[in-house]
Amino acid sequence: MKRLATVSAVGVVLAGSAVLGLAEGEAAPAVSCTFFRVHSADVWGFSVLSRVNLSNTAAQRIATLDYRVNAIAYSEDTNSLWGLSTRSTSGVFGDGAHVVSIGTDGDVIDHGPVRRVNELAFPNDWFTTATAGTIVGNELVVRVDAAIYRIDLDPASNTYLGVVDAVMTYPGGQVSNVDDFDVRNGVAYGVAADYSQSRVVRIDLRTGQVTRVATTGLPGSASYGVAVLAPDGALYAAANRIGDRSPVYRIDLGTGVATEVGSWPAVASADATACLPGVEPATTPQPTPQTPPPAPAPPRPPQRPAPVAIPPSPPVISPTPIPVVPPPPVAPTTAAPPPAVPPVPAASTKRPYRPQPTTPTEEPRTTRRASNPTEEKRQWGLTVMVLVVGAGAAAAAGRRRRR
Repeated sequence: MKRLATVSAVGVVLAGSAVLGLAEGEAAPAVSCTFFRVHSADVWGFSVLSRVNLSNTAAQRIATLDYRVNAIAYSEDTNSLWGLSTRSTSGVFGDGAHVVSIGTDGDVIDHGPVRRVNELAFPNDWFTTATAGTIVGNELVVRVDAAIYRIDLDPASNTYLGVVDAVMTYPGGQVSNVDDFDVRNGVAYGVAADYSQSRVVRIDLRTGQVTRVATTGLPGSASYGVAVLAPDGALYAAANRIGDRSPVYRIDLGTGVATEVGSWPAVASADATACLPGVEPATTPQPTPQTPPPAPAPPRPPQRPAPVAIPPSPPVISPTPIPVVPPPPVAPTTAAPPPAVPPVPAASTKRPYRPQPTTPTEEPRTTRRASNPTEEKRQWGLTVMVLVVGAGAAAAAGRRRRR
């Protein structure tokens, strides 16, 4: 909702610190400050954007936005307004609060939900109850319950629109009703609302330490939705509703004395930016880059591609039948002719000379095996025939000798 004071602005504040602790009855000098305010008349209504002149608390209505917005802030780096939205004319966002940028003519650009870019825990409501926005550097700082979160608004950053820091405040229970704050030198100032007695608190945004500031004259209320640090060194705060009004108070941070300086109609919710630095904000809201730069990934070692199995090619079918060539015929095996049987001599009255019977020569055994069973059978049959014929010849010769 605010911006971090620049060095020159701090010098103005320090130079004007003499106004702290004004004498009783002394009027505060007129302050030159212009800021933007959003408010909703009821708990579901859309936000109305106004420009406020703090010197007389006059509010100039600009437009009713198409969004319900809270935690708004002005960014000098982008020269535009930023905030968080929970719903638009299309309905309630189902993915948590969206980061939006707002032009001074009422145009709104929705940048999408808050991104998770690290291991930091998100609030359970995903920022839908975030309040008390301010700008520190290029980060939107918001409060959710007792924690302070920082959202990166640098479009050139890898963590753009992501939560980059979270700090838990202490002691506990001191900031649960702080609905707006402004920042000076890294310390945020806001009003912790209470129905009996509201008071100013100081929050160290770096450590989360909360310190109460003794405050008088600040009435009880459910919420102080506007808190602006002015160049005169005072904190200006407005209650959302006290009766039918939204009174504005100037709180002297030196004495803690609160004085009413103006009022607006009562509202259900409100939030405000810091005083503008004298530069008119852009009428066009900050656009969203084409694509947020992704977080750099560590290089991966090169991997050898897995081998690709090549399926066997199917057989090619010829369009014409292929002739079948029969195998060459096997030449039949010719058995060796049986040996000639000597003729039987005719009977004679003379005793002829009887030569010694000739023993038939046994068929030499073949050294190789038959090439097939049929050939082997033929060879054995021939052998038997030779033996039979020889035996018969021998028997005939024996009979002739006995005669």
